[in-house]
Amino acid sequence: MTHRHLQAHVGLRCDTRSVAAPPPRQLWHSIRRPSADSDRPAVLRKWTVQPRAALAETLAPVSLTQTQESVAALKKTRLITAVKTPYREDGKFDLRAYDAHVQRQIENGIEGLIVGGTTGQDVPDHIVQRLQHHPNWLGVKECTGNNRIQSYADQGIICWSGNDDEAHDSRHNHGAQGVISVTSNVLPGLFSQMMHKRNAELNSNLQELMAWLFCEPNPVPLNTAMAMCGLIKPVFRLPYVPLNREKREQGAKLLQQVQEHIPGCKDIRVLNDDDFKIVSKY
Repeated sequence: MTHRHLQAHVGLRCDTRSVAAPPPRQLWHSIRRPSADSDRPAVLRKWTVQPRAALAETLAPVSLTQTQESVAALKKTRLITAVKTPYREDGKFDLRAYDAHVQRQIENGIEGLIVGGTTGQDVPDHIVQRLQHHPNWLGVKECTGNNRIQSYADQGIICWSGNDDEAHDSRHNHGAQGVISVTSNVLPGLFSQMMHKRNAELNSNLQELMAWLFCEPNPVPLNTAMAMCGLIKPVFRLPYVPLNREKREQGAKLLQQVQEHIPGCKDIRVLNDDDFKIVSKY
């Protein structure tokens, strides 16, 4: 999540009271500066700003220095969540659920967020090799496996794994900077641990859950899981539909094994088919 995206997130936490927004530099430091007794980023402060002030702050030009600082910080991130987009029952974007989800992510060690999904198009090696010399180049999310990740690492190209089930080995054995993760939507703390410290046992214990989270194309299993955990409303927008009951029962058992590590989850329910709402127009 870039500096501007972070500003946009804070802009969502607004009411009508007249309180001035903090300057951009102060806002960035409130997120990136670690606390005295922890090596994790400090929790995002809940600034209260007027809606118009928040919008103006979000759209304000970003200086070259701020952009360079953001690029440098992002290049060091170990764990980036491809964040879930929650919906209301009318199919529109659920800002309240999104805000709460982002806050839980930050509180549990996530260092960056990708908002709105990513491309599934492969970028050939020779294109990546040319792009890496651009001053605003960050790195590449690589989903083809650890052989290419190792190749990029050998060339000094910053690379994040796009495969949760391989991310531990990508990070600790093949030179990946970290991971852009789906599983971290529900287990941000555990994934943060794996990205910052080698933990083969934890990685092994999570393999079955990670496999279930990709038993159908993303984000179908993730949406289903977060709904069963009570983190979002059980709303799907076509063409996506929830997992069938058999797969939900399988997932519930796996999620219950790690429930204490799922922020905000008070109960895990399989849910009935009628509990889900499918929206075709929005």
